[in-house]
Amino acid sequence: MTEKDLTPQESLELINEMISGARSRMKENGFVYLFWGWLILVCALGQFILLKLGYETINYYPYFLVIPGAIYTFIFESRKHGREKNSDYTGKIMIAVWFTGAINMIIAGFVFAPLLQMSPVPIILLLLAMATIVSGAAVKFKALIWGGIICNAAGIASVFLPYEFHPVMVIIGIIAADLVPGYILRKKFKRNYA
Repeated sequence: MTEKDLTPQESLELINEMISGARSRMKENGFVYLFWGWLILVCALGQFILLKLGYETINYYPYFLVIPGAIYTFIFESRKHGREKNSDYTGKIMIAVWFTGAINMIIAGFVFAPLLQMSPVPIILLLLAMATIVSGAAVKFKALIWGGIICNAAGIASVFLPYEFHPVMVIIGIIAADLVPGYILRKKFKRNYA
């Protein structure tokens, strides 16, 4: 295989192709943001209710729903990417960012938090914010960038709040990082492909 030096015009076209490929995939996958947004919103709301009812020892149980959610997402994304012939560079980066972020969020929530007897919410929200901002920057989608910034602020704020308000910070972060961008993507998809 011979390497060829690209002209500046060819380089720009290649970059635009990569961004367009990632943008179209984001439009097709906008439902993943909605799926995870609603799933985590239900979990956080369940945790908040359990805390208010005095069930401190089992308040995190709703988050066990992320396990079947992760399995579902893995199967869905594997099937989807199996149908795609090529995966562009930006797409591969986004997959790596979200896979790494998700694994670290699960480890923070189910391993580190119990061992260190601390709330995983600040760490999880900061990891979610990072993955959201990187995704938004990769595809030049401002709703994700701003959602990530708000999620990051919620993560920082949660450090200074009592534990009982951590689910509220999760709700704020997940609405900003997943639900708002997800609904914007869904609306654009319907407008462009309806």
